[in-house]
Amino acid sequence: MDPPSPLTPKAQNGRDEELKAYKEYEDIASTLPCELLGSFPIPKYQNFFYPNHLVSTTIAVQSTFQPRPSDIILATQPKSGTTWLKSIIFCILNRARFAFDDDHPLLHSSPHDLFPFLHTLYEDRTLPIELLASMPSPRLLATHNPLSSLPASVLDSGCRIVYLCRNPKDAFVSMWHYIDQTIPSTIKRPSIEELFEPFSKGIMAYGPLWDHVLEYWEESLRRPEKVMFLKYEDMMDNAGANVRKLADFLEMAFTEDEEKEGVVEEIVRFCSFEKMSTVKVNKEGKHGKDSCHTFCNSAFFRKGKVGDWKEHMSEEMARRLDDIVEKKLQGSGLTFQK
Repeated sequence: MDPPSPLTPKAQNGRDEELKAYKEYEDIASTLPCELLGSFPIPKYQNFFYPNHLVSTTIAVQSTFQPRPSDIILATQPKSGTTWLKSIIFCILNRARFAFDDDHPLLHSSPHDLFPFLHTLYEDRTLPIELLASMPSPRLLATHNPLSSLPASVLDSGCRIVYLCRNPKDAFVSMWHYIDQTIPSTIKRPSIEELFEPFSKGIMAYGPLWDHVLEYWEESLRRPEKVMFLKYEDMMDNAGANVRKLADFLEMAFTEDEEKEGVVEEIVRFCSFEKMSTVKVNKEGKHGKDSCHTFCNSAFFRKGKVGDWKEHMSEEMARRLDDIVEKKLQGSGLTFQK
């Protein structure tokens, strides 16, 4: 299904016109086929599955978002280290503005407020064209959307995309815990077995996971100067080296003086799980504008551990998921550790 044409300037004026336009996207979303993820309906749009409350937002972003060449877009699958990498990129770009002390913005604001998701900007059923236009460059914007659901103009604009993925087994276990922490108390918590079956068929938020990963992987091979592909496990194994690579990619390379002063190591320490998970706003603050989809920021911080899947998945589950992922990625050159 093709997205609607971008709105004309006239249609963008006024809240009433925005609501009217947004209803067009909601009408499209209401007609889409759905599968079940546990007890949650999860619609399918253009070959990918989306959280039910974010389908119309996805269509709105695809139809109206206007990228700039200077934009930095962080794209991830959910539960792949998004919060961590937002913090790191924010620090790389703003290291000359903010000292790593008690006044640093990351100690008073969630990374998701400083580096917003595109869907968050659209969350109140408006088209935030003026808001996006007023943001200074470079704009830091994040998305869980697959590459194919972003406007074609994103690739044409020349903006930079940083993609972060994670071992599918750890991503799955982290998603299971995340759902448990964020769904209303009135809804039954799904068991790991109940979620595994649909997940193994690609039925998950922004899934199939392997198709999502492949889109960005293949684009990074075509245009490595504009799309950087990272693995969570590599970041954890050598954060300093990857922070340097990120800075180079973003054309914000560290100077010799900064290297001597230990700025890279300071960014790694400042953005670490141990540091960020103790910040008050990350322990007590709330995420989301819609009361039905608001939850504690602490849901973004659990363990951040590589290989945590071993404590939760059976050997049969792990082997089955490994086989599926290996088959789906066959011939691409992309692999994950088993």
